[in-house]
Amino acid sequence: MEELGTKLTHNKQIAAQLMAQGAMEKQEIAKAVGVNRTTLWNWEKNDEEFKAEVDRLKHEIKVFGMDMIAGKLAVAVSKYWELIEATDNQRVKAEGYQYFINRNLGKPTSKLDIDAGLKVNDKLDKDVLEAEFEEWDDLEEDI
Repeated sequence: MEELGTKLTHNKQIAAQLMAQGAMEKQEIAKAVGVNRTTLWNWEKNDEEFKAEVDRLKHEIKVFGMDMIAGKLAVAVSKYWELIEATDNQRVKAEGYQYFINRNLGKPTSKLDIDAGLKVNDKLDKDVLEAEFEEWDDLEEDI
């Protein structure tokens, strides 16, 4: 196994790989590399080179996964489109088309931003309110 420029011991390199993969409990990792859990904990908390290697390996795994997904994306989109085209259910077809439209043009909204021009902290004057109420009372009396 190549250590890719790190100065980590073989045990630390294996532990870093297992931790980056995230498939095993830390107790299992410690057992697999022949150290106790406290030693692994100390590496994880206090050994800057070990932490950096775990982070590097996590990033490498993430990039690899993203590359795999990106490689399959065109096929997945094509297959999804084929499913939309093949369905006899008009509602499903419409929802599929709507999804593609929304992904490309953005989801339309009917919400109006009524408060856009209002200042939230504006306070109503008590005298103005009382005058409004009196005006309404006068109108009611006339009716």
